[in-house]
Amino acid sequence: MVVTNQGPATMRKVQVDVFDEEGNSLAPGATALWPPMPFAYLHVGQSLYLKLERSAGHLRPARADLAWRDRRWRKQSREIWLSYNRVV
Repeated sequence: MVVTNQGPATMRKVQVDVFDEEGNSLAPGATALWPPMPFAYLHVGQSLYLKLERSAGHLRPARADLAWRDRRWRKQSREIWLSYNRVV
């Protein structure tokens, strides 16, 4: 997964959590999101490349929740539905 800050301010304390098709977080246990969260800063125009490690026994990732702080007084957040194509 790639998170890109499209500005206008630096994103601070960037937190990403990934959920499977049943709404369970993939963060605990045998799965890992690299680099570890929270990520300190993401400057305007900078991208954060995330690697999700999981086993075949886990359900497919379906949703990512992204949260961060910037110049606004409230914490910002977005829910992103994931899709992928498998080429065999």
